[in-house]
Amino acid sequence: AALRHGRVSFEEKVETRDGIRHLYITATPLPAVNGPSGGIIELIQDVTQMKQMEARMRRSLAAARTGAIASGIAHQLGNPLSAISAAVERLYGLGAAKQEAYARYLQRIEIESDRAAKIVRALMELARRVGDNQSAQRRYVPTDVRAEIIESVRTVTENRGRPRESVKLFLPETDLYVRVGMTELREVLVNLLENAMDATSLIGGLRISVHAAEDKGSVILMVCDSGPGVENSIREKIFEPFFTTRQDGAGLGLYLCREIVESYGGEIGVDNLPTGGARFLIRLPAATANG
Repeated sequence: AALRHGRVSFEEKVETRDGIRHLYITATPLPAVNGPSGGIIELIQDVTQMKQMEARMRRSLAAARTGAIASGIAHQLGNPLSAISAAVERLYGLGAAKQEAYARYLQRIEIESDRAAKIVRALMELARRVGDNQSAQRRYVPTDVRAEIIESVRTVTENRGRPRESVKLFLPETDLYVRVGMTELREVLVNLLENAMDATSLIGGLRISVHAAEDKGSVILMVCDSGPGVENSIREKIFEPFFTTRQDGAGLGLYLCREIVESYGGEIGVDNLPTGGARFLIRLPAATANG
């Protein structure tokens, strides 16, 4: 193209042993001396850090605005919800005749109050997370992926009353470390496992698997399920704050997962398996036991 049309420039993403790199490539033809062409000078610039910084800046600005809004909403809703809950308790304490008459309405108030309280807690967590990200640098600590996967599966299956064997594990035989905080890695894993449980329960089956492996200086984690999968039309929106397909969801779980993963230099995405169901794929920087 450079020989035919002159100087050309384009961007390209390539898979390397250190993960995805963004390259800016410029090709410029040299003037001919004794032939049809004098050759080409090609300049390849690695702009990965610049691309990542731009993306983080855009998300930081959006997150700061979201955090401020979330904090304000949570504060404004907290007191009315407390008053509603207290009123429900008092109404439940009325005599049997009145309680029977009000029971249906009380139950509806209680359900909706619980749902609103869940949203408030999620908003407060979002506001806290934004504040933490703005006030401190990430501290890289080596975390054993195998141990955190096993513990997260135990937590979720016990909470859901499911046998631990209902989640199939495909893990390396040796320890596998990443440069991510232990608590935050577990938060990501638990969130993805909870979503997988919800997805599989919709169709009456429960087939979930978790995979971990080292790959080109990174650690790849996958959480797969046999649910209905993720529609193409919402795949780009699924990690955005307040986007949810569940009636009782707050739409912040996957957003927080992305914030955690990317704050440690990782990547998270989702696609559908050829056999059906969704696959969440995470790439994190690998570490050793000593860091």
